[in-house]
Formats: sequence, structure tokens, C-alpha cells
Amino acid sequence: MMANDLFVVIGVPFEQTLELQRQVLATFAFGMIFAEGRLRGLRPPEVHALVIACLTDVFRYSDQQAVSFSTNLISAASSHSRTPRRPARSFILGSMGIANGSKRRQMN
Repeated sequence: MMANDLFVVIGVPFEQTLELQRQVLATFAFGMIFAEGRLRGLRPPEVHALVIACLTDVFRYSDQQAVSFSTNLISAASSHSRTPRRPARSFILGSMGIANGSKRRQMN
């Protein structure tokens, strides 16, 4: 999967990445999956399933986190608005259930 190669490209093994780095890379991977899905004429549920699989398999998020994160990413990508509704950092952290000042989830 191309998403695995993102860690090679940045030169940092998955285990050494910070949560925010993983979130940014996961968002980039989502963009690749979303674009490929559009090119291949995949239906939205098929793209959603692929994104969830990527988030759980490559980025090691729980099923619940992957569903929440992917739903928010798809919603943002499908929006007809040209201006983001909230800053990217807030969007990513909010979709992962990380509030300001709260502890970050530990990756296993």
C-alpha cells in the first residue's frame, strides 16, 4: 500500500513518529485514496471502507477512531465550500477525540 511508503519518504519509522505526524500523514494518505477512488469511479461507501482499512492497518488507529476520522475527512473533502470551517489542526485533533489539554492516545 502506498500509505506505508509515507514513513519511508519522511525517513522516520512509524514507531518513532509523533501522533500529530501520523495524523498529517493519514490525512495525506486519505487524499491519495480519495483521488484514486474518484478516478476509478468508486462509490463513497467503497472509498470510506478503504480509508478505514488504511487508518486501522497502516496508522494503527482503533476501529472507532478510524471511523470518526475518516467520516470527518470525507465530509471535508466532499464539501462544496472553498474555505475550511475550522483550522486544520483543530479539525484533525477534534476528529481523533483529542481536546485541548487532554492526554494524547498512546499507540501500541
